[in-house]
Amino acid sequence: MTKAELVKAFAEAADLSKVRAEECLEKLAYIMFDELKGDGEVRFPRLGKLQVVRRAARCGRNPRTGEAVPISPRRVVKFSPGKYLKECMRPMA
Repeated sequence: MTKAELVKAFAEAADLSKVRAEECLEKLAYIMFDELKGDGEVRFPRLGKLQVVRRAARCGRNPRTGEAVPISPRRVVKFSPGKYLKECMRPMA
């Protein structure tokens, strides 16, 4: 789904203009950015949650040369699917 498709679907579902729907989605994104910057988490009911996890320093390999390359510690955003999403994604029998 592209941003334009998301804006259109959100506008129709919330009975908003496309401009207003895009503003709302942009504000939601900035709220999530601010929460994740502070090592918080963002929960989406029935969908899942976004949270910041810390990855330790480790040693990787350059695939071209096979040389060991140090990888510094970092923070990354992880998505954990919720129960409802997991149920929706089960293989069909």
